[in-house]
Amino acid sequence: MKTWKDLKEKIINTFPRYKDGLNSPANEADIQEIEKMASVSLPESYFSIYRECDGEKNNQVGFLFGLSLLPLESVKDEMTTMYEIIEDGLDGLDDFCESKVEGFIKHDYLNKKWIPIFADWGGNYIGLDFDPGPNGTIGQVINFGRDEDIKYVLASSLENLIDKLFNLIDEQDVNVNSDGEYNYKDLHFIDALKTIA
Repeated sequence: MKTWKDLKEKIINTFPRYKDGLNSPANEADIQEIEKMASVSLPESYFSIYRECDGEKNNQVGFLFGLSLLPLESVKDEMTTMYEIIEDGLDGLDDFCESKVEGFIKHDYLNKKWIPIFADWGGNYIGLDFDPGPNGTIGQVINFGRDEDIKYVLASSLENLIDKLFNLIDEQDVNVNSDGEYNYKDLHFIDALKTIA
C-alpha cells in the first residue's frame, strides 16, 4: 500500500511546478486538536499526511489534481463553520441529499463527523466520514459541500484513496496544461473521482 509520502513525491517528480507548494510539517498537537474537535480517532494515514506537510501554501493552484490540501488551521476553520451552520439549522437542505449507493452515507447536507481534507475553495470537499450510513464504513472517504448533494463513497479508507491516486497519475487521461497544472479528463476532480469510485 502506498503512503502519502509516496504520493507526494510522485506528484512533485511528475509535475515539477508543485515542488515548492507545500508547507512544512504540522506539529502533533495541532493534528490531535482535529481529533478532539470531532471526537474521533483519526487513522494513522491522516497523521502521516500532516507529519509530511501542513497543507499547501496559499498561492498554489491545487496540489491534488487542482484540489488543495487544507492546512490544519483551515480544517479547523471549515469545521467550525460547518458546526455553526448545523447548529443554526439546515432548513431542509438535507431533503435534497442522497447516497449514490443507498445506505452507505447518511442523507445529511453537513455532519459534525465529516472532516475535510481536500477543498476546491468553492465550498466543496473530499473528506473522512466518521458517521456513515448503516452499510458504510467508519473513516470512508466521501464528497460533501455546497454543490455536493449526491454523496459518493470515493474510497473505503484514506489509505485506499492514496493508493488509488498514486495509480491514477500514470493514467493516459491525466492532462497537463501550459502552466504545468494537471487534471483528470479535464474534469473538476471531485467529479472525476465519482467516475472511478
